Amino acid sequence: MPGLGLNIAFNSLFLVNVRGYSLNDAGSILALGSAVGLTGVIFIPLISDGIGRRPAAIAVALGITLSPVIGGVLADHYGLVVPVALAAVCLLLAAVALLRVPETAPRVLTRRGLVTQPTQVAQA
Repeated sequence: MPGLGLNIAFNSLFLVNVRGYSLNDAGSILALGSAVGLTGVIFIPLISDGIGRRPAAIAVALGITLSPVIGGVLADHYGLVVPVALAAVCLLLAAVALLRVPETAPRVLTRRGLVTQPTQVAQA
């Protein structure tokens, strides 16, 4: 979520002021980046399965709240590229952390031979 917060706060500035896109083009690029939100919706529940619901929610709230502030300080001192790079690092760290989350999808486990397909019981 810190990566998402930084993206929301700084991507439009980065695209317009650093990369030179028009505001309309930057908006189109950011609209295509909505996959980040989808990623969060998928991965946050997986993380919460490992560490618990409450710690994950406290982390999601602090991360998305504090990351734009931290990004702003970094942008003031080092330029707009830094918060965008920090967002990428946050997302990469999340991806690495997810490698430790065990697979729970029944079809995948069945395909790997770790569970057997349940038999269907006929209803009377």
